[in-house]
Amino acid sequence: MTKKFYHVIHYQNEHYPASSQLVSIDELARLSKQQVDMINFMVDWGLIEPSVTDPQPLFFEATVPVIWKIMRIRKDLGVNWSGIGVILTLLERVETLKKEVAQLEQKSNVFN
Repeated sequence: MTKKFYHVIHYQNEHYPASSQLVSIDELARLSKQQVDMINFMVDWGLIEPSVTDPQPLFFEATVPVIWKIMRIRKDLGVNWSGIGVILTLLERVETLKKEVAQLEQKSNVFN
C-alpha cells in the first residue's frame, strides 16, 4: 500500500493594496491574470460578486487577491469549486475571530 504525503504550501502574498476602486470585468481579469471566462465562472459559483451590476458588472479592485487565493486553493490543493466556497467562508470566519481575540486582549491589557 502506497502512502500519500501532503504538505501545506505557504505563499508569500503578493502585496496588493486594498482599494475601493471599481473596475470592469475585463480590467479585473487583466489585474488578476485570469481569463474573463474564469472570472464569470467564479461569479456563477458565488466565489466573487460584483459590487455593481447595472449597467455592467463592476468589482472592487480588492477582489484581485481573493481571485489569487481561489486559484491557489484550486491548483495547489485540488479542491473543487464548491469546496473552495466553504474554505473561503471558513477563512473569513478565522480572520474575524482573530480580530475579536486581538480586541479582547487589548481590552484586557487596559484593565491590567
